[in-house]
Amino acid sequence: MALTDVGWIMYPSTYTQGTAGAFALDAAEELIAYVIKVPKTGTLKKIGWRIYSVSSPSLTCRVSIETVAETVGQPVATTDAGKTLYATGAVSADITDPAAGSRYDAINGSSGISVTKGDNIAIVIRIISRTSGSISPNYAQYAATLPMGGLSGGRDHSYTATYANSAWGAYNTPMIGLEYDGEFVPCPFTNPPFDTGGAVSFSSSSTPDRRGLKFRFPYKCTAKGIVMSVDLDSETDLILYDSDEYTVMSGFPITLNANKRAAANNGFHYVEFPTEPTFEANTDYRIVLLPKSTTAISITYSVPVTDGSLLALDMYPEGTNVINTVRTGAPSSGDHSWTDYNTQRYSWAFVVNKIDFSSGSSGGGCPVMGGMIMR
Repeated sequence: MALTDVGWIMYPSTYTQGTAGAFALDAAEELIAYVIKVPKTGTLKKIGWRIYSVSSPSLTCRVSIETVAETVGQPVATTDAGKTLYATGAVSADITDPAAGSRYDAINGSSGISVTKGDNIAIVIRIISRTSGSISPNYAQYAATLPMGGLSGGRDHSYTATYANSAWGAYNTPMIGLEYDGEFVPCPFTNPPFDTGGAVSFSSSSTPDRRGLKFRFPYKCTAKGIVMSVDLDSETDLILYDSDEYTVMSGFPITLNANKRAAANNGFHYVEFPTEPTFEANTDYRIVLLPKSTTAISITYSVPVTDGSLLALDMYPEGTNVINTVRTGAPSSGDHSWTDYNTQRYSWAFVVNKIDFSSGSSGGGCPVMGGMIMR
C-alpha cells in the first residue's frame, strides 16, 4: 500500500508533562480529584502520585477511587463519609504525615480492584484528619501556548474541594501512575505519566556532545518536522541518522539559529524538515542535537517514576520505542558507540504526515501543537 496523507499526527503522542503544578490541601475533608476514563480492563493494584511539597504536616490522608457524577464530571460527594467507592475496597491505607516526593499507594491492600475500560472514575486524594500543616499534590500543567485537542470537557481535569474546574488557561490535567497487576498501563493523552524531570545543558566541548532520541515507528511513514522543548543559546545542528547508526539522512543536518526562538529559556519549537525523511516500520533511527560552540544549549526531559521492578517508561504508549540516546563525536561505519537510556525521554515529538497502513500497525497520536518554525 502507498503512503497515505494523514495530516499531522504527533509521535510520541505523550511527549511531555509540561510543568508540574501543585494544589495545597490544608484542611480536613479537602481533596483533589483526578477524573479519568479507565484505560484498560484488569486489576488495578496501585496509584502513583507525587507530593510537590509539605508544610509541617500533622495529618492523615487517603487515596480512593470513587464513582463519578456523570452530569458534572466530579466525585459524587465531597466528604470521606459520603463518598461512593468505585468498587469494594477501592481505597488505600491511611497515610500519616507523608513526605514530599513520589509514591505508589496500594489499593485494597495487596488485592487491588477490578476496573473496566471506559468507566469514568475519580482518583481522589483527601485529607481525612488534620491537626496542622499541608501537603501539595502535583498535577500536570501544559504550556498555555499549546492548544490541547482531545480533552473531554472537565472530565480529565483536576478539581478543588468545591469542585471548581481547574483554570482552562493553565491546561491542568491529572498526573498519576496506574499500576495494574504486573504492568504499568498508560492513559494517554489527558493523563500523562507522573514523573520527575528537568533540563540538561551541554555544548560542543561536552562529553557527550550529541544528545537526542533513539526511536522506531510501528508503521512505515514520513515526517514533516519535529517539536522540541529546548533552549538554544548557540547555533546548533539537528542531525538525523539512518538505521546503520552513522549515515546522515538526506536534508540533514539542519542548522538552528539561536536568534530565531520564542524566548531565552526552555520552550517548544517546531523544526520543519526541508526534505521529508521516510522511516521503515520497526526500524531504529536516531536524531540528535549537536551544539556548534562552547555556549551551552539545554533540552527538557521527563523521567517517569517507577515502583519496584516495573519499567516506568512503559507508562508511555510507545514504551521503549522512543528512548534517549547520546554519544561523543561523529559516528562512523562499524562504530556503534551509542549510549541509550530506557528510564527517561527528551520532550520531543515527530510530526508524522504520511503512513503506509499495510506496514506494521497504525499508531495513535494527537493533533499538532503550535510553536514556531526555526531555520
